[in-house]
Amino acid sequence: MDENLIKEIVEKCKGISLALKVIGPSLRDQPENYWSSANKRLSRAQPITDSHQAELLNRMRLSINYLSEKVRNCFPDLGSFPEDKKIPLDVLINVWTELHDIDEEEGYTVLDELSSKNILTLVKDSRAGDGYSSYYEISVCQHDE
Repeated sequence: MDENLIKEIVEKCKGISLALKVIGPSLRDQPENYWSSANKRLSRAQPITDSHQAELLNRMRLSINYLSEKVRNCFPDLGSFPEDKKIPLDVLINVWTELHDIDEEEGYTVLDELSSKNILTLVKDSRAGDGYSSYYEISVCQHDE
């Protein structure tokens, strides 16, 4: 098997474990031309097989069902923001504190749970401070999978 082809497919899955768990088994024991076809389909944002999209949605549903009630209530708010764009952490926390009557600490707990389940990614951007220090701006990035 061509290692570059494997790397391309993993890159197209953006390292998202859920996507890899769904796509991996559908490619297992398949010939290289099947992998090439799968790579092309992923490039066009198409499912690899008819069951690929349904299986991904079923696994996502299970992932969401295992979240705590508070997190399940906050999760849909991520749909208000563009996919694969950085969301300032304080903006998201403010949305949740206003809409769900939670405090800031609970908002961070929600973020932590979503991050630990790989539903979103916390991104640390370095911002230059004065000559002796620097600080980081934390953002949230959700995936388009």
